Amino acid sequence: MLKCLSRKLEITNSPQIYRLSKGRYKEEELIDVGGYSQIWKCEGFAIKRMLINSQEIYLMARQEINMMVQLQE
Repeated sequence: MLKCLSRKLEITNSPQIYRLSKGRYKEEELIDVGGYSQIWKCEGFAIKRMLINSQEIYLMARQEINMMVQLQE
């Protein structure tokens, strides 16, 4: 299931820890960096950390999240 976590993150290449309803997840290794996101290896899956600093990027990110949710249905 796709999880969307929203919190203010500093732009950093340091691993973050996320607490969701089913556990605690720690980023282990930075895999790649894109225009507005970073892909991190985590235990058993990957986390895409989206760095949103404008309304335009926010709308692009929301569209991507909505498409991912539709693909899972």
